[in-house]
Amino acid sequence: MKLIDFTNKHKDDAKLIRSVVSEYGGMEEFELVAYDVAQYGANQGTGGAFIFTDECVRFYEKNKSAIISMLTRTADELGGDMVTLITGFNCLKDIDKNDVAMFFVQGKSSSQYKNIANALAWYAAEEVCRMYRDDNEYD
Repeated sequence: MKLIDFTNKHKDDAKLIRSVVSEYGGMEEFELVAYDVAQYGANQGTGGAFIFTDECVRFYEKNKSAIISMLTRTADELGGDMVTLITGFNCLKDIDKNDVAMFFVQGKSSSQYKNIANALAWYAAEEVCRMYRDDNEYD
């Protein structure tokens, strides 16, 4: 699948798709890892991207509005809210709702800023990879 076809199919997430694909080194490299990331998670270090916390935090900061937009839509589809959705992430099992809420209120001064920003970068990568996998599942 060409990047333009992928972004045209998911116009609401086109910016985030381009950023995730770029983080993996381009569409060809992204296609090599998308199924594994969708299946096992971005935290596995697949494809040489989304490995180091500082890199993930920078990715989150660069793509914050697109990630929040995707989170909001996902939470709405599930009938919940962003804080509850994020609190349910496996990689944040030791972080409570108050920590997540304070992340949005306090930003970088939040005690859990790096952990949550890292998790949100992984969330973005995993969701984009799932979209790609689902689009190509029966090809």
